[in-house]
Amino acid sequence: MYHISKNDVLVGDGKRYRLLKVEPAQDRAYVIDINAPLAVPVRWLHSKLRVKLERKELTLLQKSTAPEASPRAEPVGASLKLCERRWTLIQPLLEKTAVLNREGRKKLLAARAAEMSCSTTTLMRSLRLYWQGGMTKDSLAPSFDKCGIARHHTQADPRKAALRKVAGRTREDLKPKFDYTEELKNKAWEIAKPLLAEKKSSRRNIFNKVCKVLWSYIDNDGKVALLPKPSPRQFYYELDKRHGRVAELKRQSGPGEFRNDFRGKLGNVLMEAIGVGHQYEMDSTQVDLWIVSKDDRSKIIGKPTLYLIVDRYSRLIVGYHLTLDKPSWDGAKRAILSLVEDREAKANRLEVPWKPELHPAHGHLPGQIILDRGSENIGYDSDRIADDVEVDVINLPAHFSSGKGTIECSFRITHVPLRDNTAGYQFPAEAMRRHGDSYMHDAEFDLDDLDAELYQIFEMHNQKMYPGMPLAEEAKLAGVRPIPLQVWKHDQSKAMGLTTKYDAKSLEAKLLSKKLGVISQNGIRLNDVFYTCDHAEKNNWFVKKAGGRYPEVNISYDRRHVDTIFVQDLVDPRRWHEAHLTPACVVYAGKSFAEVSVSVSSTRQAEKEADDHNLVQQLQHEHDRAPRAAKAHQKTQADIAASNGASRTSGAKDVRAKEATGRRAAQAAVAARVKPSSMAQSEMPPSDVAAPVLKVDAARAPSRPLKVAIPTRAFDPMAALMEMDDD
Repeated sequence: MYHISKNDVLVGDGKRYRLLKVEPAQDRAYVIDINAPLAVPVRWLHSKLRVKLERKELTLLQKSTAPEASPRAEPVGASLKLCERRWTLIQPLLEKTAVLNREGRKKLLAARAAEMSCSTTTLMRSLRLYWQGGMTKDSLAPSFDKCGIARHHTQADPRKAALRKVAGRTREDLKPKFDYTEELKNKAWEIAKPLLAEKKSSRRNIFNKVCKVLWSYIDNDGKVALLPKPSPRQFYYELDKRHGRVAELKRQSGPGEFRNDFRGKLGNVLMEAIGVGHQYEMDSTQVDLWIVSKDDRSKIIGKPTLYLIVDRYSRLIVGYHLTLDKPSWDGAKRAILSLVEDREAKANRLEVPWKPELHPAHGHLPGQIILDRGSENIGYDSDRIADDVEVDVINLPAHFSSGKGTIECSFRITHVPLRDNTAGYQFPAEAMRRHGDSYMHDAEFDLDDLDAELYQIFEMHNQKMYPGMPLAEEAKLAGVRPIPLQVWKHDQSKAMGLTTKYDAKSLEAKLLSKKLGVISQNGIRLNDVFYTCDHAEKNNWFVKKAGGRYPEVNISYDRRHVDTIFVQDLVDPRRWHEAHLTPACVVYAGKSFAEVSVSVSSTRQAEKEADDHNLVQQLQHEHDRAPRAAKAHQKTQADIAASNGASRTSGAKDVRAKEATGRRAAQAAVAARVKPSSMAQSEMPPSDVAAPVLKVDAARAPSRPLKVAIPTRAFDPMAALMEMDDD
């Protein structure tokens, strides 16, 4: 015994019927032919239907709701609108049994058509779709997927194929459409396939090369002529079908840009960041604002660089650094130090209100910091973050800005208030535009003014509500609003173990460059510069060691400034002491180590040149004295030979006095022959008066030579020279 119900499909006599309604009490059943294009409901006797089923003249399909063809997709767009329209037309009719009978259907359709301003044919077509399609709302959806007719098809009757219309639009020039056969498509693909391996080959270039091979020729005049060919749109369509649009995007943009701009983005930051303080994102950008000099505001000095640090989980801006320098490790280091710097002192310096409740992340370092592959982030100095500070560093792949989308969006949050309220802001698009507006002449802010402006912008950001911010379900249930400050404070208790606290001085010592210094009697030597500190002097580090070597010491220093370094304690490695230049090296104050290196190099070069210069002078002296020394040696040897072995020191005093007297007499004679100047000539004694001559007995000559003064009335340089004792 068969149990039949509404929507069952019955098969018999080569046809398929759908059971629309069953009324056993009235012995009636309504069916409709599923395959007939103009089918209408037919009334059968219920008892007769059961007899046919028992005799197997009709067969009941096991899946009563199975559609005739493949299942339709859920209607969307235009399909959904048409489906809703058809449902609105027929919904009141479906509630009435009379629509299944021929007698009452005509009146119902006429009345509904007049009410909805449509034809009875439209209503009947919609009813037929509903009944034949399974009596569901989705059965009213149009079969757009079946639209269009294949040009090359196979049919039993070729005469019908010739009458079928070719799919596609009519050409504007009314020329016959190009028959792009499968054979031509395969040939074009064989030519285009090797060209796709080259990134520089554009789609248009590939199309031109295929046309050159397949659809062009050289005519009798030696000119290029074209054969009938597909349009570029046809060619690109087939190229995308075979090569794939995704593969074409990867080829044109490269794997890095494809991953950044075209890949699917299915997750959010909560997939990686497990709480506040777990991951910070840091990056730098150029602020699109022209600034002026602090000392002379009529001078425009350019655009500054901004380093920004954002908590990935809460979007809280936790630190920043503004500088006039280009992106460098020093700027990145200062941005990290801003996490622990004295915020109150900075607020007072910038003359902005200090609100400690708006800085809940102050003093906290994250578990991980996410950076790009900028030169300042992959250099040796950046290893200090991971090695000394013990924070995990994640360097994202190149061209992957979407991997740190939180901070990329934060830059825009910074620029929008500046653009709206600050003079001198320049739109990024205007920077590269020819004959664009000159925004630099509107500049009014110096670096400190901009720093104060950003300070308050970031405080405002931390208090603003962002409806699109992803929140954990637990935070939503707790009533936490999508405000960075509230999210941080709510999640802070759970994230206690994710952050680390440092004081500013110890963190700066860890982030600076490291090198071994040498303790000497002149101070702590680092790169030829000497330093001292109270701790070193108190513990006698510089006292000369008796036969021992001076110890080496770990030093942290900033390459940009020689004024101050940090010295590790020799006893307690956890302590660092701040050291300053010794008095002998104060001349280097305010310079960088690079500048000091140049100065020291020039000093060393001067020392080397001095050695060479002095050597030349010494060699020249030895060359000049060689004849004199040889002559003196020759005469001395001759006199020694003539003395017949007499003592060389006997009578030395008498000989010395005699020789001194003779030298003075010779010098006086020379002075007498010198003609005096016109000024001194009037005061000199007459020429006929001889100068007094002092006679000295050689036997009674004193042991020390006498000074003989020539009486003159005026100063005579030559006379003063004569008075000098040769000895």
